[in-house]
Amino acid sequence: MKLKLVVFLGISLLLLIVFATFLLPSEGQVTDSITIYAPDSTVTSKLTHYKSYPEWFPWMKKNQENVTFKKDENGQIEAMIFEGKTKEGSGQGIFKIRNIEGDSIIHYGLHFEDMPDFYGVFLVKGNQDETVLAWKLKMDAGWAPWWRFYASMMSKITKPTLTKGLMEFKKVCE
Repeated sequence: MKLKLVVFLGISLLLLIVFATFLLPSEGQVTDSITIYAPDSTVTSKLTHYKSYPEWFPWMKKNQENVTFKKDENGQIEAMIFEGKTKEGSGQGIFKIRNIEGDSIIHYGLHFEDMPDFYGVFLVKGNQDETVLAWKLKMDAGWAPWWRFYASMMSKITKPTLTKGLMEFKKVCE
């Protein structure tokens, strides 16, 4: 009788945990911004040229020689493939600028091995003296419970890395 009760409670607890994860958000998002004392044209130029990313991109190992740039049929760089930093050590990452709207909105995609895709936008607003850069990063968690949990905690887990990247980017631009 006690064994049946323990098994019943164990299965009930497991089902409760699984169903509770479906109440978590299916999309995670984190946003941060910084004021950079450089012209907006300088900021936009650094964001749209892949070769500047190894200097500041927070998920990339610094000073790495194994960054490769994927080119399209016209010879233009369309994506950056790099060795990324993870808690487990390292893994391959792919960064791609998807669309540029005017000179102030840059949409991008970011993919890491064994993770859902990230996507987001850089928003640039400024003048000749100073520029405000906002960085937005999103993740679609899908149905996997562990990624839904990550999405719900994304602002706490990922924001420090985003802030560090903005600080490094500021140093590169100023």
